[in-house]
Amino acid sequence: IIQDGDTLTTMMTTTTKALSPRPIPPNEQTSSKVLHPIYQSLDSHNYSKALKLTSSSSPSSEWDIVKALRIHALERTGKKREALLLLWEVLTKGVVLSGGNGSSGDGGSNQAEEVWWELRERIQSVTDAADLVSDGAAHGSGGNAAWMDPVERLDLRGFACVARAGISRSGNANANVDASSAGATAKTFSKGKSSKGSKHSNNGGDTSKTKRYPPVTDDTVLSTLAVTLRIEGLYATLSEMYFQATEEAIAPSTGEMNTENLQSVLEEAVCVHFRSVCDCSSVEKKPSDNGYCNNHNTNGEDNSNGKSQTSERNGLSDEQLRCKLPNLKTLLQLTTYYERMQTSSLQLSKLSGESLHFQWTAISSLWYKDSLVELVELLQTFSNTLAMNGDADNTDVEHSQIPSSRRHRIQQQVCSMLKIRSPSELQPMIQKLKQKVALLPRLAESLSSRMVKNKQLRQEQNPQGPSSQAKQIGYGPSENDWDVYLETLLHQHKKEEALEALKGIPCSPMTHVIGDDDSGGNGADTNTNDNTSVLPQIHDEHTIENHIGSVLPYTQRKKLERLSEIALELGKYEESARGYRELLRAFPDQWTYWMGLVDSLVLLGTPRELVCGTETKRAVNRDGWNSCRAFAKEVIASLAERKGGRSLRGPYLVLIELEAVKVLAESGCTVVALREEICSYGDRFGPLASCCFADIRPYLRLLVQSTVGVDGADGIPDEVSELLVWAKNIWMENSQANTDAGNGKVSAEELRERRKKLRAYIFAVQVVYCVTADLGVGCTTLQLYSPSIPQMTSEWRTSLTFLPGVAPKDGGQKEILPGDEIILLITQYLQYQTSCESQQPKTHNLIAAAALLEQAMDHSPYNPHLKIAAIGVYSQLHAAHRALSIYNDLGVKQIQLDSCSYLILPLLVRGGLYTSAIELSSSILRLHGSTSKDVKDYASKSFQNGYLLKAKEMVTFQREKMRPSLQLLHSKGIVMDCAALMNASDLNGGLASKEPRSNVPAVKLGEVRGLCGGEGDLAKAEKLITDSESHFNAPSIIHDAARTTSLRDFAFSDNRDMTMNYFEILYQNRRLTEKEMMSESLMRGHIHGMLVRAVMLSGVAKAPKKGKVPKCSEEMTYRYLSLVDALERLNQFSKGHDIEINDLEMELLELLCALCQAIATIVVGKDDDSMAEREKAVVSIIESGTKILGSVRDSFKSFAYNTIDDQSGTMVCQLLPDRVVPTYILIETTTTLFALFGWGKRKRKTKPAAAALAELALSFRDLLSDLMHATSLFRAFGDENNSTDVELLIKNALDSIIDRQADVAATHCEDHASVRRAINEVSVSRSMTTDRVDPFLVEMWENLGSFDETE
Repeated sequence: IIQDGDTLTTMMTTTTKALSPRPIPPNEQTSSKVLHPIYQSLDSHNYSKALKLTSSSSPSSEWDIVKALRIHALERTGKKREALLLLWEVLTKGVVLSGGNGSSGDGGSNQAEEVWWELRERIQSVTDAADLVSDGAAHGSGGNAAWMDPVERLDLRGFACVARAGISRSGNANANVDASSAGATAKTFSKGKSSKGSKHSNNGGDTSKTKRYPPVTDDTVLSTLAVTLRIEGLYATLSEMYFQATEEAIAPSTGEMNTENLQSVLEEAVCVHFRSVCDCSSVEKKPSDNGYCNNHNTNGEDNSNGKSQTSERNGLSDEQLRCKLPNLKTLLQLTTYYERMQTSSLQLSKLSGESLHFQWTAISSLWYKDSLVELVELLQTFSNTLAMNGDADNTDVEHSQIPSSRRHRIQQQVCSMLKIRSPSELQPMIQKLKQKVALLPRLAESLSSRMVKNKQLRQEQNPQGPSSQAKQIGYGPSENDWDVYLETLLHQHKKEEALEALKGIPCSPMTHVIGDDDSGGNGADTNTNDNTSVLPQIHDEHTIENHIGSVLPYTQRKKLERLSEIALELGKYEESARGYRELLRAFPDQWTYWMGLVDSLVLLGTPRELVCGTETKRAVNRDGWNSCRAFAKEVIASLAERKGGRSLRGPYLVLIELEAVKVLAESGCTVVALREEICSYGDRFGPLASCCFADIRPYLRLLVQSTVGVDGADGIPDEVSELLVWAKNIWMENSQANTDAGNGKVSAEELRERRKKLRAYIFAVQVVYCVTADLGVGCTTLQLYSPSIPQMTSEWRTSLTFLPGVAPKDGGQKEILPGDEIILLITQYLQYQTSCESQQPKTHNLIAAAALLEQAMDHSPYNPHLKIAAIGVYSQLHAAHRALSIYNDLGVKQIQLDSCSYLILPLLVRGGLYTSAIELSSSILRLHGSTSKDVKDYASKSFQNGYLLKAKEMVTFQREKMRPSLQLLHSKGIVMDCAALMNASDLNGGLASKEPRSNVPAVKLGEVRGLCGGEGDLAKAEKLITDSESHFNAPSIIHDAARTTSLRDFAFSDNRDMTMNYFEILYQNRRLTEKEMMSESLMRGHIHGMLVRAVMLSGVAKAPKKGKVPKCSEEMTYRYLSLVDALERLNQFSKGHDIEINDLEMELLELLCALCQAIATIVVGKDDDSMAEREKAVVSIIESGTKILGSVRDSFKSFAYNTIDDQSGTMVCQLLPDRVVPTYILIETTTTLFALFGWGKRKRKTKPAAAALAELALSFRDLLSDLMHATSLFRAFGDENNSTDVELLIKNALDSIIDRQADVAATHCEDHASVRRAINEVSVSRSMTTDRVDPFLVEMWENLGSFDETE
């Protein structure tokens, strides 16, 4: 460790060749005169004036700061390409780059292309043919431009095994296909035209006369450039820029080191590298079925016995290995950022001597070590698998002449990313990384322990606190200092040392402990008077503002938590239990502490999921069980002695938990005691807490499951029957339906009693529902033990008058009515009855449920659970528009979009509201994009303020929760699928008005966005490829799918909040599972990747000349190979054992693949084929597609026949974006290609290909007719032509919810109106669905009519 105040002189190096200083203002006066007007223009958003002031006509235009300001102005005016090219010039023109191996390069060298790979790729993505012409004219030639074929960019992002150089139509290749992180495309890259009047030099010419500069190191210039880079999301470039700056600033090539500038640059560099970490996707760590899992300990040592390596060699296919390439890229970037972060922090700490900077170094060393462990594990997998190539491993990949294969191309990508020549270098690399893994935690511990000891020493020297003259002296180690030190110990598995360190940490005491006010003196030892007690030394806001880092000491609560956790991990169960007891005396209702106590005393650290059956019954300590129960009783007694204290649920609930553990662990244990504890808990808290049922719900399920197979009356086990009788007695005793509300004022005490009875009534019905659902005995049990629906309806109406003044409709507080839970229970009963029907569901039950929910929402407009339940009911009625209106009333915002949008998003697609689905999905994409930026900012601020672990929590949240969000993936797929079906009139709330069918504006397929099979598809496909480069754009799902051929390979985070559906006890609405969401979304990504490649291939097709097949260009052949590769991936994905696709969807998918094969055959064909041979091959493919279409029609008719009409209508809404529109696009694209080859529609009698395509198109047209017929039946619900059926439906719905003899006439009228309202909502919603689906079906049907000779 270098002592404080040491200089960095020994770290400086001198260059062998002097470099020119970078262009800067000659003096401060000139700088102010030139820069002041530019800053004023930028501050006033007058970017045009700023561009004029920074033009090349001024001598100051060569200054770095002027160029940086010009880059910002160009970006703000939308001239992104010019801004990026000028940025490339600043970073590379004549610049000698810093390298870890001592090498250097200039802006025109291959090294610059590799170093600035992200910036180069972004310039390529915004460059088109017009830019190439413009650049050629500016340079006097059309040569060297920053451009790459869009399909090649698409393949590079997706890590496709498609090579360019040496390719042939048979699929052979021997080119190096590289990952984007290494930037290894061999194309010549030049700066091109940066801006008007920019000066360019030919880097390939004589460099002896060219000035050579060091990288940019000025803090102001770097900060200005960073603004543009952050806006463009180029965080890898930003990290590289600061890395180059710090390397140069430490050992300046052009003069003396500026210490102040160096410290500023280093501080910003650390934060920049930390920000860049957020852009690294999470890497899946769970073991795979193939056996590749973590066989390394935290020190990087290999603990495997050889079995895992054997299974890797035998189990990893080429495709599985390819799917690991994105993980390799991510880990390489992650380790690079952490390494730079650690290096910059170490340099900064040596320069400043601040304890915070040393802690930066310590914690970044730990994070660096964690990333290295993951990287070593993955590199070991690649090393083991690539070793199967035998002698090829020892071949120089860069100069290899071995014929290319899929495995060989993967090997090339790996070597290029790692910058090695052959896989034989992997093992030496792994050994070096393991050495780093072993060293880094020791370095972190040394630094952190030193900082803690120094602060302790300073505090002992000045125990009164810091003085105004020495503000940093006197503060002891903060909570964050201790956390970092403990982390360094835990990373090395030094848990014993961490435990001892924790015991000696001074901490602020807990404020209250049970027994402090009791005469019995049962209080806990709070350490308020011992040597480890300390109070926060915060005098005012200046204390925090003037101190670097945190000043808050450790709290005793956190200290006890960590002591107990570590002691439990070490097997010191008594010590752990002692800590939990002390915590529970202070916080007796904290459930996690009770669970920790049970783990320590009863389970002895055994995971709960393992405590089942006889094999682990020894894990339950009976003495500990008795001790835990006795302590709970002690806490209950202490709470009872407190004056005015309310009953806390925790101590009582743990008594049930103890009985549950006994039932789980001990074979033959009865559930009598468990039932008794459940009943006791319910009797005590059922009337008091509305969450009482949620507390005992898992124990009810355990009780029912434990009695399976036990005989009893009516097929119900005796213990369960007794529980049901107990619940029935409770709701009967607490029913208030027949109670007179009275006309006088109600006292507060009487109001409380009414509320208690209502809670008890609801609780008892919930128990009956839960037991019934777990038993699975049908509606018989409900009829015996629960109140009828009319009884509960009457109970709800009574609660409206019996408990007045809670939530007035107009004004007042936004509260919910206590009787709302009864409505939720009634709707559960109605839906359960519907699901129990053996034949077609009874729609009147669902209508009745919708009507009651509409009434309840009128009375309690602020209850979100009523609205969620209503969305579920209307979803079953296929009323998407009404469900959407209710969802909008929920006011879902910000992060709730990711957790709550699952309630409505799939229904919007099934309901044909494609534009609304796009709007909601787009808002989710925007949320994730903005969150990514915000997390970077707030995590960086937290890190700068010394809250290091909190900063890491934010980064972890972004990397492992938000970035791999399953809802984000699903939204991307929906946007891509529904894009061509967007209706501009429905945007921005246009769907809210329920317009008649005749007023629906006409809309065409692909009119707003999306592919449509028309002339503009080529430009749209190129735009999709460009947009796919951002992770938060919908087209990026193409890359997500390309990198995955199995659901097991895909890392995701399901952020949906399912707890909001707690009221779904008896009946649970059908929602997409994780597997279904992944399968649907990735399938959409594969299909759209295939569509884009098919369109791009057709865009370069050439017409035959004089009856001869056209000659294939390199571009054409590459796109052909890319499409073939995409088809192979799609085929492998669709036939995976973890993908569930129905026959109808699978047949349509086969049709899509057949059409793509036809397109590939038309454009490229086979080597040395003739026009006749090519036509014959195409005809064979088209005819197979026609046969598939016949099977598709049969499958759809069978589905429609075996289901009710509304279900076939929703199937049409689902198939239209998923399969029908892509099929139509490919048919139109194939038609265009046929016309190019002379096989147009008019030649169907003379050209077999034209006839075959016409037959396929007309067969597809017939399928569209079938789909339109299904939507016409879907619309028929509630139509005025079926008024008799509607009146019967109203009658049946009313009979389900009211007692006509008991209820008054006013109630009948209200119920009748609500039922009619629900029916009208369903009718209008279905009409709106068909109004938005039929136009697209009709348009496609009419366009395909051109294939029919009779028309």
